[in-house]
Amino acid sequence: MPIQEPLLYPSDYDDAPEDNTDAFLHLESLVRTRMYENADQDANGDIEYPARMEYVTRVGALAQVYEIPGIVFDDNHNNFDWEFRKFIESVDYQTTQISALRAKARRRKTVALSDIDKRKIAHHVAGIRSAIEAAKIDERKRKALLKRLTDLEAEVVKGRSSPAPVLIAAAFALSIAADVSELSDTVGGAAAAIIKIVGQTRLASDIEDQDRIPPPPKQIPAPANIKRKELVSSYDDLDDDIPF
Repeated sequence: MPIQEPLLYPSDYDDAPEDNTDAFLHLESLVRTRMYENADQDANGDIEYPARMEYVTRVGALAQVYEIPGIVFDDNHNNFDWEFRKFIESVDYQTTQISALRAKARRRKTVALSDIDKRKIAHHVAGIRSAIEAAKIDERKRKALLKRLTDLEAEVVKGRSSPAPVLIAAAFALSIAADVSELSDTVGGAAAAIIKIVGQTRLASDIEDQDRIPPPPKQIPAPANIKRKELVSSYDDLDDDIPF
């Protein structure tokens, strides 16, 4: 029995991300979700053939367009169930690799703040927030900074934090403190302390990463160059000792 809805609509392509890999991950996820949600099952409880075939066709085409390697369907109708499982496995393999590589890249752009540092930052943020709420400054600036502080707080509680929201909020606080003398000590000092904490953590992380890089392998010296003439000469010396 054919499926009720297509697995992809024209608007899905328009809404896909610009990046090839992001677009593939997004559209493949849509296709798979709709296949499982909308398709009927056969007598064995498996997704019916038309839906699985459409999944294979669409995802295979997406892999070619977005240059995702290793995703090929062997059109063996004598054992379609087996080939479909292999195709799903190849898709899962590639998407897992992509996700793992991106996680590694994100890790290099984040810092792991200690619980002590998180508490220190939270203390400084509370001080900035209290001072900003009481200060006589432009209301738009006040709201903008308070929003940045909220973003900062949300970032700091994560296991690994991106320095960008933290540093942006701190820099914003410093700029306001520079314009309002009464805030220079409280807000300026707290913002500077936050920047110092994040900077020291980032520096320590970079040093640790460098220490983990294995040293280059030692060069094995080349064997001594024995000239052929010397070899022949040594054999001639042996002949003198032979008694015949």
